[in-house]
Amino acid sequence: MDTTVHALLQQVDALGRQVTERSSGDSRLQILHAVRKLAIELETEGDIVDRLAYQPVGNIVIRIAVDLGIFDILVKSPDPVTTKALAEKTGADYTLLDIPRLDNPQGYLDGKILVRIHSTSPDNLRGHRDEITDSRLPVWQKVPARLAERGYRNPSNSMETALQKDYGAGKTFWQILNERPKELRDFMTFMASQREGRPSWLDFYPVQSQLIEGFSGSTDAVFFVDIGGAGGHECRALKAKYPDLPGRVILQELSGAIEQVKAQEAKGMEAMVHDFFQPQPLKGKLRDESRSSRYSYLQIILSSYIDILPSGARTYYLRNILHDWNSDLCHTILRHLAAAMKPGYSKLLLDEMVVPLQGASLFTVQSDFNMMASLGGMERTERQWRELLGEVGLEIERIWTGREDVESIIEAVLR
Repeated sequence: MDTTVHALLQQVDALGRQVTERSSGDSRLQILHAVRKLAIELETEGDIVDRLAYQPVGNIVIRIAVDLGIFDILVKSPDPVTTKALAEKTGADYTLLDIPRLDNPQGYLDGKILVRIHSTSPDNLRGHRDEITDSRLPVWQKVPARLAERGYRNPSNSMETALQKDYGAGKTFWQILNERPKELRDFMTFMASQREGRPSWLDFYPVQSQLIEGFSGSTDAVFFVDIGGAGGHECRALKAKYPDLPGRVILQELSGAIEQVKAQEAKGMEAMVHDFFQPQPLKGKLRDESRSSRYSYLQIILSSYIDILPSGARTYYLRNILHDWNSDLCHTILRHLAAAMKPGYSKLLLDEMVVPLQGASLFTVQSDFNMMASLGGMERTERQWRELLGEVGLEIERIWTGREDVESIIEAVLR
């Protein structure tokens, strides 16, 4: 073996000796990166070809298992389930389900995967099946032809992507999703499942010192607005971690998502239909609002001393929204928010990837590809974020990062 392999083996061994039950996620990532590098160094040219050629097989095998209800059976069984029992319960051929055929180096149905399946919701697996194998894979397969047709120009907007090959021109990914309740539900389930096992922004962003301290107003004042927040996962997580949170917590989404949210129990969270390409209805003191005929001269004078004019929300929060859109459309979204924010009080939190100039994680690179393929969007570097926000009168106060392979919190205010 060459010196690179020996060095990586020593690195894995040294990192492994340092890991304890209390070790951070960064320690796990360091080992994972080292092991992946080691695996690549050990591969032959034929191994590399096989790995790349058969990568889609994993999703297909999961799709078959979900369709047969295998994961439901495994989760409900207190004991290991034999192949014979699976064949009897599902009605599938024994040979098709023969575990040795599937117990390969990719580990689709090995012991470790089975243990994880027992702790994973079957609903999440169904979301994976329908969102990835039925929706995303067909789009990704059309990317090469779409790029060739357009002279290998990066899609500049959401109407030029491979998505239009399947669904037709004239509609964005979100418009299509909003018209298809089942696909919207699958997408929301998949997005929720992606959060499992990954640190939340609430794990590293100091809500108490950055947001709760400095909040002014009664319980009717708006503390947190999750704009484009799908099923309200972040609103619920915020309320769960801070049950005595002051002020109102509001989810804003398109009508299709809001109808699904209203059908669920949403304690402590309000649901509001809103399109973030339209003016933000939860507004603060606009700098030109003193000219509005809605307020008398006396009210304008008094507003210098007390908050008679409408108060903006303390926090406007967007998770994985701006990476869906090109810069021009991001400017539209951000201008509406900047116009609604109260100077010196409101904060904008962007829960987004901040791509390093070198050494981006595999998930970041894959997400960037998906944004390009389906939405004409992109993941951005810190410089790109600063330029994007600065062009609409916002500035970054600080970027909070919990782990390199998850989203950061970009905290911005009016400049």
